[in-house]
Amino acid sequence: AIEQSCDIYFYQVGRLVGVDSLAYYAKLFGLGSPTGFILKNEKVGVVPTRKWKKETLKTPWQGGETLLTAIGQSFILVTPLQILVVISAIANNGKIYLPQLVKKVEDNHGKAIKVFQPKCVSHIPVSLKSFGVIKEALRRVVQSPHGTGRVARIKGVELAGKTGTAQV
Repeated sequence: AIEQSCDIYFYQVGRLVGVDSLAYYAKLFGLGSPTGFILKNEKVGVVPTRKWKKETLKTPWQGGETLLTAIGQSFILVTPLQILVVISAIANNGKIYLPQLVKKVEDNHGKAIKVFQPKCVSHIPVSLKSFGVIKEALRRVVQSPHGTGRVARIKGVELAGKTGTAQV
């Protein structure tokens, strides 16, 4: 489903688990929260729940909204930096690191003057097996002949990714 970006699969998963469970896991991955990056006025976005919609829009949650939320549309709002944190957490088997701009500062001879160590700020309680399945699916998006991101393939370079569209 990830390899071929099959919305129908994710509609069904969303319908089975419900919007509040989707929101629970989205929040574990850092969506709907500030990343802690040094940006002023960082936006946190929205990870909708039944309670959020009732309090914010004064209307009850509709089942079809769960299906759209499951594919990242409807009321969900995330920033590019939050998506970076999500994909980084997947690559790091659930470790969420504080985003940083600089790895190290070198003098004009290439000697490190200052090295900035990554700071792990949380760990997502999902099994290594699950992360392995997700990483393989993301690899197949680009590397498989049926992957929706196959045009990004570069000979001799193993890439992974995820295609998608933005909702206006």
